[in-house]
Amino acid sequence: MRQAPEGRRGGFALARDVMRVLEQDKLLVFFTPGDEIAPGIASVALFGHTPGHTGFMLASQGKKLLCAGDLLHGAALQMPRPDITIDFDVDQPLAKETRLRMFKQLAETGIPMAGVHLPFPGIWFVQAEGEGYKLKA
Repeated sequence: MRQAPEGRRGGFALARDVMRVLEQDKLLVFFTPGDEIAPGIASVALFGHTPGHTGFMLASQGKKLLCAGDLLHGAALQMPRPDITIDFDVDQPLAKETRLRMFKQLAETGIPMAGVHLPFPGIWFVQAEGEGYKLKA
């Protein structure tokens, strides 16, 4: 918290308060990326945006879906140029590396990606295009 810019320090106190409530109410579950945290739900390391940032791979009836969290923030910009990072990425080189690795993996496997920063309907396939990628319905 002391190393963060002054304008971002308030978020640490809020996060600490939320964590205390979750821990007190025994709602906090610790896991290691790659762990299956429930049947058909595996954690996936998506480090870079924030320390420990994690997505979840859902699997059911032979199909998979990656819930990507903050893997990307502006699809129109970051799909064709996954090397572009934003100020909110705490470790920008790692966020770039993670995005490049995951886009490549998703394009090669055909696993769709869901995310709050994706355009409607919020679930897309990733397809290689030129030196970058594009979203495909």
